[in-house]
Amino acid sequence: MANDANDLVTNYMTAIKNKDMNKMTELANKWTEWANKTVEISTKPASKPEEAKAWSDFRMKLSEKWTEAAKQMAPAVK
Repeated sequence: MANDANDLVTNYMTAIKNKDMNKMTELANKWTEWANKTVEISTKPASKPEEAKAWSDFRMKLSEKWTEAAKQMAPAVK
């Protein structure tokens, strides 16, 4: 799941650079699906607290990357 998310962000950033609005929309929808899955996973109790923290940290870093990519989209739309 982590690799899928990293690929998703990378592909989104590529779509922004290419000004491919159709691909950005498609990937934004996939991001929403991924985010919903991660919420579901994170509500399940982790057997080890360090695993829960690592998962939470990963989600936060990936969300930051996605937000940065979305900020880059604004100039691409002009």
